[in-house]
Amino acid sequence: MKRPDVPLTELPFVRQFIRLCANGAAMGFHERNGGNLSYWLSPEDLALLPDLNCSGPPVPLEAEVSGMGGEYFLLTASGSFMRSVPLDPEKELCLIRLEQDARSYRVVWGLSEGGRPTSELESHLLNFSSRAGMPGRACRVMYHAHPAHVIALSFLLPLDEKTITKALWTSMIECPFLFPEGVGVVPAMIPGGAQIGTLTSELIRTHDAVLWAHHGLFCCGRSFDDAFGLMETIDKAAQIYLIVEGSSLKRVNRIEDSLLYEIAEASGGALNTRLI
Repeated sequence: MKRPDVPLTELPFVRQFIRLCANGAAMGFHERNGGNLSYWLSPEDLALLPDLNCSGPPVPLEAEVSGMGGEYFLLTASGSFMRSVPLDPEKELCLIRLEQDARSYRVVWGLSEGGRPTSELESHLLNFSSRAGMPGRACRVMYHAHPAHVIALSFLLPLDEKTITKALWTSMIECPFLFPEGVGVVPAMIPGGAQIGTLTSELIRTHDAVLWAHHGLFCCGRSFDDAFGLMETIDKAAQIYLIVEGSSLKRVNRIEDSLLYEIAEASGGALNTRLI
């Protein structure tokens, strides 16, 4: 079957990738070159790819990504500005292919002015690998951003999953339905290394969102809309929490535990009642 003669930047998944970058920048989630995004290409996406040159040398990975050999990923570049992605995607993005041993990768498109994939490449790949073999849990999008309200929350509340999750669940009633497993929490540590990537990938197995204390949030989803919508929802819930708790007015209403248990029943037991 002949592949369509369409520029890579016009392919549907690339256009959606670029749109998320623009939307995240417009939301203020990406100061300077903060945050990053990755997409694991599906077989349908691969069928649309033009012939690409894979002759570049393999680049070693800091962590082995089991079971992902030969897979393709579209990512933001290290140091790229999300607001600049729509202006020059071939400079700000890159498409990589993992070698069969999943210990190295090759750049097959992008980085037109040099550079490398996001400094948190290993975190993204480990997250994909962590979810890949889970029926109904595999993700195509990993999105890391710096939403201000979520970061502020990590300074004001104890850094444990139950406290953070319940603050969010009880700030906006849709939240228990949208992330019923809660929000995982990683303590403050140096970003971009194998340690934070390993800790995040362990939590991503059971959570769609993971808070990096004093740093930002990781969200995953089956689609770009899923991942971005989750990021937007959690930050809005954090904003509402901060408004309410910081108000000079006395709180007169709240989302009670009894309602959370009703939501747990209505959701067929999906809600993690251990966190109530």
